[in-house]
Amino acid sequence: MINAKRMFILVFTCLFSLSINNVYAQNHDSLTIHSYYLDVNNHLSNISGDHIALIKIADYDGNNYHVLEKYSKLVTINKDMTASEQNGVATKLMDYIQKNNIDYDEEVITNQKGEATFRDLDYGIYLIYEHNESEFAYKSEPFIISIPFLEKEDDGSYEEDYDVDVEPKYSIIRPGIDKDSSDDLKEEPDDKIPYNDEVYKDNQKLKTGDYYNPEYWLLLMIMSIIIFFLFNKKNFRH
Repeated sequence: MINAKRMFILVFTCLFSLSINNVYAQNHDSLTIHSYYLDVNNHLSNISGDHIALIKIADYDGNNYHVLEKYSKLVTINKDMTASEQNGVATKLMDYIQKNNIDYDEEVITNQKGEATFRDLDYGIYLIYEHNESEFAYKSEPFIISIPFLEKEDDGSYEEDYDVDVEPKYSIIRPGIDKDSSDDLKEEPDDKIPYNDEVYKDNQKLKTGDYYNPEYWLLLMIMSIIIFFLFNKKNFRH
């Protein structure tokens, strides 16, 4: 019985390790865009079917950014840029890309939840922008983001987050679609934006976090119950 117990513990440990690796590998080096807007009634509505494009601008070697040659004379990028400086870089890059008809590296369409995820990204700086903004009642401004995302600590070091979530700020480009709901003459907006009644907190936010997988926790719970009964088998007999 002791050998059987040891074998079971060994197998359980292996399964536990594989489960953890599977959980954290699913979205590693990923960027997820959450597209939604807040209407006049404080209702959060997802923007599905939005084409989000991505272009790599710079490489990251673990210490510094190296702007790609085609953009090296246009912008300078460093770790400690302010939000205003980042917006300026994004604007310059977007103007240059449009004038020179530079195609995107990858494009993802937002799902019904308003989410678009880019996976297995190389480390570096990316420009993110809408590729079909004219079809929608709302639009977001282009912005740059780093993979991994660097968050400066109090001691001057940088914490690196490899799975990044971004909530861009959207603004109205078709006036009149957000009339007050008490208006009986209100027409339904033809903007491909499904309604989602959730509480809105931040209109523009970047967040990182661990990927949650309920199947992993269910497996862990089942294995724990089996171990409990195995080690207390004699007690239950008495």
